[in-house]
Amino acid sequence: ALAAAPKDFEAIRASGSLAFLTGDYVGAIAKYQGLVKSRPRLIVPRIDLARALIAGKQPAEAVKVLDPVLKTAPKLAVANLLRAMAAYAAATVHLASNETEDALSDARESCRLWSEVGSPYEAARARVVFARALREVGDEESATGELAVARSTFVRLAAAPPLAGSPRGTSPESLP
Repeated sequence: ALAAAPKDFEAIRASGSLAFLTGDYVGAIAKYQGLVKSRPRLIVPRIDLARALIAGKQPAEAVKVLDPVLKTAPKLAVANLLRAMAAYAAATVHLASNETEDALSDARESCRLWSEVGSPYEAARARVVFARALREVGDEESATGELAVARSTFVRLAAAPPLAGSPRGTSPESLP
């Protein structure tokens, strides 16, 4: 099969993003799977697919999709950006799979890397995942602190906190 032309690629990715944002995870997964199949060496469609799989309650499939990203990212020129994206996705997968220690490690790494590349919104999103993992291990005090930092970042940026998949206690309304 021929790879999607650049214009088609962007249109398909936009269609997948729209499906994801409207909660049509099955549709998003189908779009992103097509992109990954047509261009298996591209990383961003793999990360998009992993996010859709996580939202669609298929964390084991998300891990399989991310495996090539996690093995390749350290060798790339934009390693920190890609590693930050992959660490965030992996933390989410581990959290969904009840692998809390791995979620803590990956979320902490994602926070650090997003901060290093100068992306405060993404760092705050990673802090919310980190807080969820901290709550899972019973460290409510640290979780509350992480959520407070995340909330202040969202307020400073005049940005909405992440909504999709927010568990009780980490929704925008509940952030300290």
